[in-house]
Amino acid sequence: MKKLFAGAALVAAATASPVLAQTAAIVDLQGVLMQSSALKQAQTQIQATYRTQIDAYNNRRTALENELSQARDELVKMQKSGASMTVMQPKINAFQSKQQSAQRELMTLGMPFIRPNTYAEEQITDHIEEAMRAVMTTRKVNLVLNPQAAIIADPSADMTSDVAAELNRRVTNVSITPPANWVPASERQNQSDAGAAPAARASGASTNASVPPAARRPTSR
Repeated sequence: MKKLFAGAALVAAATASPVLAQTAAIVDLQGVLMQSSALKQAQTQIQATYRTQIDAYNNRRTALENELSQARDELVKMQKSGASMTVMQPKINAFQSKQQSAQRELMTLGMPFIRPNTYAEEQITDHIEEAMRAVMTTRKVNLVLNPQAAIIADPSADMTSDVAAELNRRVTNVSITPPANWVPASERQNQSDAGAAPAARASGASTNASVPPAARRPTSR
């Protein structure tokens, strides 16, 4: 979910004429998504459709967490007993390797139901901006900040619930069945960034000039 809202730290709507003072409001985008009735319906469907896979995932996750906890406890005991790093390092490496392996295994096990959930979320988040702009017009707001960007704000400035209500009016249901060729937005962005870097290097080599800072695409999020 963090990747889905990484670019939404500050949202401002252009006004027809300049104003001397801005009317600002607060919107918790994650909160808006969590209040989506369409998402709740989709997640209920996913729970029912993928019950077997979800149970298998949870059982395996519990087992892996127990194994990692035991290995971690062993490392702590070794450290308290004064074991040298020469002795501990192989066990630390083994623990880290097992941790990474567990993450990969759980990601594979979770994919059958994670993918439909991500697809459902994207269908909803695609409409959040238009819902927010509609509420901005109604409340005569021309600047929207996320909660982390506001130093202090009156509770009345929070229009998260209003945006959620508008979103629910616009999006009443979504599909949990991604098309065969569907790729999550985060993966599309990764592919786009990966393709942009070689192209930028080739362009820079042919023109013997660096890419202007404003034209560079960030590779980190």
